[in-house]
Amino acid sequence: MGRFLFKRKTHVKESAQKPPKRKALDEEEISSDEDFSGTEDRHEDYSDEEYEDVQAKAHREAKQLLKSLEADAVDEETGEIDNEAIAHRLQEDALAKYHKLRRQLADEAVFFDESSNAFATHRYSVISAVFFPDNSECFVSCGKDGSIVKYDTENRKTLGRIQYYPKNSDNHKGGVTALAVSPDGRWIVSGGSDNVVKVWDFKTLRLVHNFLGHRGPITSVVFRRGSSAELFSGSKDRSVKAWNLDQFGYVDTSYGHQDSVSQIDMLAKERVLSVGSHDKTARFWKVDTESQLIFNGSKHAISIDTCSLINEDHFVTGSSDGSISIWSVFKKKPVVTIPCAHGKTDGVPNWIVSVAAAKYSDLVASGSCDGFIRYWKISSDYKSMTEIGCIRQPGFINDMQFSEDAKKLLVAVGQEHKSGRWWKADEGRNAVFVAYIGYMDAEAKAFCDGVLC
Repeated sequence: MGRFLFKRKTHVKESAQKPPKRKALDEEEISSDEDFSGTEDRHEDYSDEEYEDVQAKAHREAKQLLKSLEADAVDEETGEIDNEAIAHRLQEDALAKYHKLRRQLADEAVFFDESSNAFATHRYSVISAVFFPDNSECFVSCGKDGSIVKYDTENRKTLGRIQYYPKNSDNHKGGVTALAVSPDGRWIVSGGSDNVVKVWDFKTLRLVHNFLGHRGPITSVVFRRGSSAELFSGSKDRSVKAWNLDQFGYVDTSYGHQDSVSQIDMLAKERVLSVGSHDKTARFWKVDTESQLIFNGSKHAISIDTCSLINEDHFVTGSSDGSISIWSVFKKKPVVTIPCAHGKTDGVPNWIVSVAAAKYSDLVASGSCDGFIRYWKISSDYKSMTEIGCIRQPGFINDMQFSEDAKKLLVAVGQEHKSGRWWKADEGRNAVFVAYIGYMDAEAKAFCDGVLC
């Protein structure tokens, strides 16, 4: 992208009253266009005076709405009004009835712990694993051994393997650190510690193309939801790059992070979420407008290492200080933060290694190295998180992904952290684990919970 368009600010007079305490933007409602128009067709039913009253009322309500939005868009630190945030809010609410969806899953979820669902596809720690686009019985995984594996969990059978050979020029030179599968199931994309993004034919596993340009190891790759041509990659060189798979060409580079881009995520909109490790920020890169939104971690945060989009307006992050946070695109600070979400070991909070959100729902999973995968319910206003279950899984939970129906959680597990070898979790296995999730109505779930307790 090169140069970014930054938010335009409007100064507030010092004599202005302190804006009221922010309300959750999701609780506000913006009137539809019908509330602001539609009087023209009924003009003959009203006198001129009555007609003017209707117009005046609509004008007054519009001013009140803008005043409310301005109050919510005031930067708490600078006292300035963010006009871009106001425009974004108006646009989002106008389109809400077309693309917003929230699945209520958490209250009906039942989590199963079955150790037989582990698949030893790699010799060393597994770094990433993703489901096939149209078949959650199969997955693709990558690991520190430099290999990429296609696997059928139903038949417990390897469908294909890209094995690491030092003399094979097609291989990554080192570990495979990131993985994605195109939505149409045509491509497997991998990122490596050799700074290269590789595109493989999904069926034959033959190398199709190398994307060069990053100056550091690749940490994450992601396709835009519903598009097999738009690919994005994050790297330890502090950048996010965009690529086009129709023409196998470079598109753009986004700079701004002050430390390694440790993970990226994306849904259907042209917006890429990234987290910048020790710069303690999360950023939304607006591809279509070449601009960015910056979200700042708390002053106590050490780093923000993992992220997952819940929907287009909210996301979850995990930090090395053991905290998990929920964010809104309308606020620069987290909406809610759970400190020491996975407890402590020897008085030190357990590092949050991975988080995953069941898209457009209230269900989130988190992984660390404390021996458990934990499930969380996100409240409807996104102001609270509640742990609703956990399953035992020793080792480093390096990566997680929900299936589209949220009935499975794919987990990449290793004895070592995906980014280094600081210590070894001897109880863990270098394997891919599939955790099953069932759903039942509230009454049946309450009965089962009572019996299990």
